[in-house]
Amino acid sequence: MSKSVTNLQLLKEKILITGSNGLLGQKLVAAFVDEYEILGTSFKKSSNVKIDEFRYTPCDITKKKEVLELFRSFKPNFIINAAAYTNVERCEEDKENCWQVNVTGVENLAYAGRRSDAHLIHISTDYVFDGVEGNYSETSQPNPLGYYGRSKLASENVLIASGIDHTIVRTMVLYGTGKSVRPNFAIWLVDKLSKSEPVTIVDDQF
Repeated sequence: MSKSVTNLQLLKEKILITGSNGLLGQKLVAAFVDEYEILGTSFKKSSNVKIDEFRYTPCDITKKKEVLELFRSFKPNFIINAAAYTNVERCEEDKENCWQVNVTGVENLAYAGRRSDAHLIHISTDYVFDGVEGNYSETSQPNPLGYYGRSKLASENVLIASGIDHTIVRTMVLYGTGKSVRPNFAIWLVDKLSKSEPVTIVDDQF
């Protein structure tokens, strides 16, 4: 019986989760760690996730050599790319770093993933649309208004052109709790209301 269990463990598919220190990355690790062999990575030296079965190694996805070395050692079946420069306002001022993380990083992951025949699941955003004519479907025409949205649309196009087997997931308004993560809308709202402070929120978004 122990031999059978060992064989099953060896056959676990491998998932590389980039951006594993972020809010979404932490939740992805927790969701998959029991059934898959998980390796988390981000540019920070240490992990925010403390789970016994979880392995972590730092990697800067904007550096192609580091990405290739990571793929050679881990050989993932799937990559979930939750790494991104997501500060929308700062992207307008820090365009070079925004592009490096959101576009060049995806180029490097797609290149390495295609060489190892992996499937890349890329987390994108509803910011690829202008918000004029929702609701949107997969076939709706993107029209990003800001640099963050343009960089994420460019990352989608990188995947489509790369030839790698991929899935694009467009998310919106991620919220929740995690270790050492930036405040999000829900946490900000709870904090304000718990202090009986007034809040000003838009009423024209759906």
